Amino acid sequence: MRFIFSLRFWFVCTTTLLLILSILDQLLRTPQIPLGIISFEFHGFASEPWILDWNSQQRSLVGFNLGLDFLFIVSYSTLLWIWTSTLKRKLIRQCIQTAIITAALLDVVENFCLLQILWNGTAHVVMSKVASISASLKFFLLIVIITTFPIYRIIFKQKQGLKDKKQNLTARPVNRA
Repeated sequence: MRFIFSLRFWFVCTTTLLLILSILDQLLRTPQIPLGIISFEFHGFASEPWILDWNSQQRSLVGFNLGLDFLFIVSYSTLLWIWTSTLKRKLIRQCIQTAIITAALLDVVENFCLLQILWNGTAHVVMSKVASISASLKFFLLIVIITTFPIYRIIFKQKQGLKDKKQNLTARPVNRA
């Protein structure tokens, strides 16, 4: 049971799902959709609305990809949550974990909108915009989380190291010979 709560378990799950999603994404690329699922996520920002250019097999793969992405959301958010739970400063930990929850919820909204577009077969303007905005905010938050946490750890370790050195200097017994 402890294994399910381990960082290693969620890292393996997240990495495996990311690999599967990447392989599926290669099958979704066409000349009109050069970035596969990423093109689909951000098509709301396109200057002209476009109709999905996938054949029926690719549309099924998109649906499967979005279904797997729901598992990926659980996996990456749990991984990041456990990873950041080691932070000692409560306020910083709570801010980062709030960003994790927000990114995961934005990802769910994005997937819901993309599924609606996929089921309707056309790029609905509102759903396209909501999906694209949600994807943008999600990616922004994830980049901030993934870069902030290690930077914070490095800074905190340096501060802690300086603090420890200072304590060692003041705690040394005076040797009078």
